[in-house]
Amino acid sequence: YFELRPEIASYYGVPDEVAGAGTSSRLTDYSVAGEQRKRAGLKSLLDELAALRETNLTDRQRISLKLVETVATNAFVPAVMVEWGSVLGEYGNWFSPYAVSHLTGPQVEVPMILEDKMTVRNATDAEAYLSRLEAYAGVLDGLAGKVAHDLELGVIAPDFSLDRAIKALESTISGPPADHSLISSFRFKMTENAVADAAGFESRAIAVLEEKVYPAVSRLADYLIDLRPMTTHTAGVRRLPDGAEFYQAMITHMTDTTLSAEEIHAIGLAEVERIHGEMDRLLQSIGDSQGTVGERMSKLLSDPK
Repeated sequence: YFELRPEIASYYGVPDEVAGAGTSSRLTDYSVAGEQRKRAGLKSLLDELAALRETNLTDRQRISLKLVETVATNAFVPAVMVEWGSVLGEYGNWFSPYAVSHLTGPQVEVPMILEDKMTVRNATDAEAYLSRLEAYAGVLDGLAGKVAHDLELGVIAPDFSLDRAIKALESTISGPPADHSLISSFRFKMTENAVADAAGFESRAIAVLEEKVYPAVSRLADYLIDLRPMTTHTAGVRRLPDGAEFYQAMITHMTDTTLSAEEIHAIGLAEVERIHGEMDRLLQSIGDSQGTVGERMSKLLSDPK
């Protein structure tokens, strides 16, 4: 699994001794070929999990196996249905319909992992950080190829999402590389842990950011700007090829239910009515009966009693 999604080892604090040699130095491949490898890899993991059912397991182990199988199977179903999108996306599990949006993609995930989750305790960790920083530029270029691939299939994020993604990309390269959060967080970690030759590592990181990462971010932003006229304001995935079926698969993926969207919506409406009825009775019990439940709750919040 960590071979497919090395960043997630850092997210959960899993060391290379467990995740695999060199895991902390690598990034996920977000290219078209990388997506194909992720899908094939997840299918292979599912086959391995299925084989474990026939082994001698305790009851507790069987429960754990069923849990992992359910999560992994539900994550894989959308990838079987559609060629577009990205499997094992954010947090190492979710399927995303868009290679790039304002919420998804390596331009969101990789800086978060590097800044917030990746530890730098010594020179080995610092070298791993530099390796990932350098790989980030290539990841962004590969991502552009995946966006182009999905666009040919009729899939692109809605206009407001692209606008925010473009704005976020441009803002990350608006200042000097030396002031970038990818550098300042790196510097802080090295200082906190008294890493030898911290100044040298920082200088190398600034050079990578300036010479490789900034140009790659700029290329991706420019490409998304070029694509902007091709998208739509409609947000729902039902507009996408096989969108209705994909939406149903995502319901199962995200919630482990086979209920339809309409059934879930009806449950929501019924629950709102039930809860409002209970709130209304409680409010009337304290002599508050005028206005809607919402209006009375707002008044209650400002009541000094």
